[in-house]
Amino acid sequence: MHRSRLVPRSAIGWLRGLSLAVLLLSAAWLPAAAAEADLALVVTAAPVPVVVDQALRFSLDLVNQGPDSAEDVTVEINLPAEVSLAAATPTQGVCLPGSTLICQLGQVSADAPGNRAGVTVDMVTDVVADISLAATVVSSTADLFLDNNAATASLSIVAFRASADLIVAPQILPTATFSGLPSELVIEVANTGPAPAGSVAVKVGVQELRMASYLSASSSQGPCSSALDTCADLQCQEVLDQLLEVSCALGSMAADSTAWVRVTSNIDLPAQTHLTVSVDVGARDTADSDGSNNFIEVDVPVVEMPGDGVQAPNTPLIGGGSIGPGCFIQALLL
Repeated sequence: MHRSRLVPRSAIGWLRGLSLAVLLLSAAWLPAAAAEADLALVVTAAPVPVVVDQALRFSLDLVNQGPDSAEDVTVEINLPAEVSLAAATPTQGVCLPGSTLICQLGQVSADAPGNRAGVTVDMVTDVVADISLAATVVSSTADLFLDNNAATASLSIVAFRASADLIVAPQILPTATFSGLPSELVIEVANTGPAPAGSVAVKVGVQELRMASYLSASSSQGPCSSALDTCADLQCQEVLDQLLEVSCALGSMAADSTAWVRVTSNIDLPAQTHLTVSVDVGARDTADSDGSNNFIEVDVPVVEMPGDGVQAPNTPLIGGGSIGPGCFIQALLL
C-alpha cells in the first residue's frame, strides 16, 4: 500500500518565503518601462507680409502631449540668410546664437501648464526677399510621433505695402427705437482705399440688450453669426444671458466701396432709456492707414411706442437701402 508523506508545516512556510523572494528578485531585474512623450512644434510669423526695415518676429510654440515628461528638450532653428538676428528669447532655458540657433529648454512636463514652452525670434529685415524659417525639436525622451517635431513658416519681405482705410459711418439708423417693438439697426462701413481690404469683419454689440432679445443679422456681403449659432443644449441658456453681440464676415472690399450690416432685436427696455451700440471694423489681411475711424460707440434713445398716424423716427429702408449714413459714406468716397 502506498502511503503519502506529509510535508511539515515549517517546510511549507520555507517554500512560500522562497517563492516570494524569487518573485521580488525577478521584479528587480526587470527593466523599468521607458518614458515616452509627444512633442509638437508650431512656427508662426508676423506681420505677413513684412516691409523692409520693419521688425519681424517668428514665434515657436512647443507642447508636450505626454504621457511622460520630455527631458533635455532642444529646439534647432535654421535662420534665413536674408535677415539678421536681433534677439532670441526662450520661455525657459537658454538660446545659443549661430547659423543654426540652438535653444536648450530642458525639461518640458506632460502636465499643464508646464507642458508648454516657446521661443520668440526677432529679426531685422533689410532686403526684399521670400524667406523661410525651419525648426526641429528633439529630446532624450522617446517621442511617440516624429511627424509633428518639425515646422516651417514662410513669408515675403516687400518694399512697401499698400494700405486700405476702413471707416464706420458715425451715424446708426434708426436714430431712435420704440420700446416694446422689434428694431432694425443699420450700420454702414466703407473702404476709402487706396488698396482693397481682405477678410473684412464687422462686430456689433449692444450693451443694454441680451442675446435673448436678438432676432437676426444680415449684411450686404458675407454671413453674420452670433454665439447662438454654435451653442448646444444647456450652453444656449447661458448664451441667452450674454450681452448682444453679432459678427459679420464681409470678405473682400474693393477701394471706394461700401457695405452695410443689419441687426434686428426686440427692444425690451422702457422708454427714456437708451441703447449703447458699438461697432468695430477691421481687415485681417490688409494694413489700415488710419485705425482711429474703425470703431464707434453711439447712443440710440428708446422712446414711447407711437400712436396712430405717428411715423417712426428716421427708419431704415427695408428694401435694401438706407438713409442717413449712406450720404456720409458717399461723401467720403467723392
